[in-house]
Formats: sequence, C-alpha cells, structure tokens
Amino acid sequence: MANENLDIDSKTAEELYEWYLDDKLIINRRYQRKLVWSLEEKTALISSMTQQYPIPLLLFVSIDNKREILDGMQRLEALMSFIEQRFSLNGKYFNLDAIALTKQLKDSGKLQQKEPVLSRESSTLIARYRFAISEYSSTEDHIDEVFRRINSNGKILSKQELRSAGCVSNFSELVRKISTIIRGDTTHSDIMGLNKIHNISICNDGLDYGINIDNHFYIRNHIISRPSIRDSDDEELVANILGYIFLDDKPTSGSTSLDTFYGEGSTSHAIHTRTQLENYIQTNGADKIG
Repeated sequence: MANENLDIDSKTAEELYEWYLDDKLIINRRYQRKLVWSLEEKTALISSMTQQYPIPLLLFVSIDNKREILDGMQRLEALMSFIEQRFSLNGKYFNLDAIALTKQLKDSGKLQQKEPVLSRESSTLIARYRFAISEYSSTEDHIDEVFRRINSNGKILSKQELRSAGCVSNFSELVRKISTIIRGDTTHSDIMGLNKIHNISICNDGLDYGINIDNHFYIRNHIISRPSIRDSDDEELVANILGYIFLDDKPTSGSTSLDTFYGEGSTSHAIHTRTQLENYIQTNGADKIG
C-alpha cells in the first residue's frame, strides 16, 4: 500500500530561499543536532551545486503551513548562508543580482553585496539547482522514530549523537538543555526558524558568525577540544556527571553507562537505572536541576 502521508517533489534553491525568507522552514531542537558543519563542508555543498552533482533528499514534516526540517538542516543552512554572503566559494560571493529575491533585498539595504562577486551565470546555476524533497505528515512520536532511524543508519555520527538521535526522555532532554546553557546556544523555544539558526551555530575557522567557543571554559582549560564539542563530547560529560549525582549505585563513566542512560539494554539493571534517573528528575524538577 502506498504511503499517503509522504509526498515526493522537487524545489529549486531559489524556491527554498523564498520559504526561508517567509519563515516557513523551522527546526525542532528537541531532536535536531546542533549546527556544526565546517566551512569546508559548506563550500563542498555549494561546489557540488555548481557542478550539478546530486545532493541527498531533503525531508520535511508539514506542520501548520510550515515545514519542520527532519533531514537536511546542515545543507539548508549552508545554502542560505552562502546566498546571504556569510561565506564565499573560492573567494567569491553569491551575486545578489542573480535572482529577484536577493536583488530586492540588496536594493532595500537588507543585504550587502560582498566582493569579489561570483559570476551571474554561476550564481544563477546555484539558484536554479533542483533539490529532491519529501514532505511528510505524522504524529510527534512517529516523527521522533523517523528521525532516529535516519540518523542511526549510514551517517557518520559520534557515539553521543547516535545515542541522542530520537531518544526522548527526561534525562536526555535535561542533558541537552544543560549543555546548551553551558555552550551558550540556548534558545527560548525548541522551535525556531531556520533563518535564525546561524546565530547559534558553533563557530569554526573561516566563519565569522555564530557562537565562538575558543574562550569557553572547556576549551580554555583543555577539558574538551573544539572538535570534541562538535562531536557532542560535552554532552557526554554532562550525562556522566548527572548519572553520578542521580544514581545510588554510582556508575563508572564510559560508553556502557551512557548507552544504558539513553535506552540501550533490557536487563533488569538497565531498566532500573533508567527508572531511577527519570524518577530523580520528576521528583526534584528539571527546572531546579538545570
């Protein structure tokens, strides 16, 4: 039987940019990874577009006339940031005169053209690049499971990212929120527009936007390196500390304990451990703990 909740289509980069401007592209930080693509990864995407190489499908969830990004956040942010002059391709910036949307923003002073400028031909080629997209409608629980499956198969993720993918528990949510407070990428709501996400991007060499973590306590004291924060080692540290505080039987820090905290294992000990973590948070209150 065909899946009536799944709609396959394609959209040009320009059409996606229009959705972006209209605040119709949103992300849910409850399950999404933080924004961590390096400059090299961003420019590689744009280069692939200029050469018309295929790019993986973008997956959205349709919610109230908006599209929640289920798969493709890093790609979409890279595309929008390139169009809006936040980085260049081989030293040249997207030509704002190439499409009507950016020309209008340029003429109104909302976007400033950086130089040197990429040729109009190449910029138009990027704007007309056609992405395969899929729009999906489902329940929140089903969305969590789809996200978990997407991120557990075939992608190069760190161990902590794999643990977190689609894991919905009071413990995983508390770890995430405390980690965002420490890193400085906290937001008032888990739901936010893609057109604001660059403000909380974990900044790296060559990018002058987002959150610069070079002076962060972790980095300054050589507790965790910048690449390790990208791989969510900071969340592992928070999870280990919380596990030690919450549990009567003090766990050793390491992958086995973390796997158990995030739902792996069906032994009585593993189930008891997770129950104790959840009960501690419910009894003491996540807001007071965090």
